[in-house]
Order: sequence, then C-alpha cells, then structure tokens
Amino acid sequence: MKFFCALTTVFLISSQAVAAGEINTYDQASQIDHNSKNADWSGFYLGLQASSDSGTQFRFRPGETESSSMNRLEGGMQSGFVGYNLQRGPWVFGGEIASLSGDTHYVPLFSLYRFTRFTDYKARLGYSFGNTLVYGVAGYSTGAWYGGFVGGPGLPWDGANYGGGIQIKADNGLFFGLEYLVRQGPIEYSFATIETSVYSMQLRAGWQF
Repeated sequence: MKFFCALTTVFLISSQAVAAGEINTYDQASQIDHNSKNADWSGFYLGLQASSDSGTQFRFRPGETESSSMNRLEGGMQSGFVGYNLQRGPWVFGGEIASLSGDTHYVPLFSLYRFTRFTDYKARLGYSFGNTLVYGVAGYSTGAWYGGFVGGPGLPWDGANYGGGIQIKADNGLFFGLEYLVRQGPIEYSFATIETSVYSMQLRAGWQF
C-alpha cells in the first residue's frame, strides 16, 4: 500500500512537471510565432536592382482599329530605388521610386529603336509572413524612347505600371527580392501610335533602416 501511494505520488508529480513543461514550450513557441508574424517592415529603405526585359509594340496608323505591324523588345536595365513602408499588423503599405537606365530595343533588327531609361513611381500593398514580404504594386512610369536616331533627349514616354514581388529580410536589415513589373503606354508619332508593353523581371537587393 505504501509502495502504491508512493508510486501514485511520483506519477502525479511527474504529470504536473510534464504539463508545466508543455505549457512553457507552448508559450515559447507562441511567442516565437507571434514575433515572426509581426516582423517589422516599417521604415525607409534603399537598394539596387537589375532587370531582364521583354516586350511588344503594336503600330496603329490614324483610323486603324487593328495593328498594321508588331515588333518585339528585349534588353535590360539597372537602377537604384528608394521607398518607405508602413506596417499595420501583417499588412504593409508603402511607396517607391526607381530610376533605371540601360537598353531595351527592337528584336532582331533596328536595335537603334530603343528605350534607354525608365522612372517608376509605385504604390505598394503587401502581406508579411515574418521575414518574408509578398506584395503588389501599381503606379506610373516615364521613359525615353529613341526612334532610330543617335543623340538628343529621345521622345518622352509615359504610362501605367503594375506587378508584384517577394522580399526576404535578414536580421540586420538587408533584404533580397524578385519583382515582376509591367509598363504599358503609347508612343505618339504624327503618323502613328505605337502601343507599347514592357515586361521586366527585376532582381533586387537593399537595406531597410
């Protein structure tokens, strides 16, 4: 009987210790999960990016409802960017400006017909999964188009942009990401309108402070 009582006592004490350990482990896991879900994306950031570009151009002469010709674009650009994020719970709001330069031109011939720069103004809405941010963007882009001649400022171009991306942030504020951006807008000549779409896959790296 004494042995049974002692065994019962040991069992109850052990059960309480295990339960306490499970509660403590659960609390620690909950705290880690809470901290991960509320990783801070708020603040200013800046960085560099490089893009691989493709695109299409459809020419419409006055009075035409169907394109009389189509050209493909390819190339790439490099840029710096700066922006600001504001986080509320898992949601992240922000804005960004990126200035790109490079060469996105006709394929395969007439490479003198090309874009040499873009400036992108983007509003961002994202969702934080801890140190990973998934987001969408939309905004306005400007650029310079050279229609087959060398020198000069180029024809001004502007249009809408939209896309999305993903960023992964390290503990020291460094982040790396990938963004897909579409720019769309017309190039206006006196004899035709060139409806243009440029598709950019952009590799990004930056620092949030």
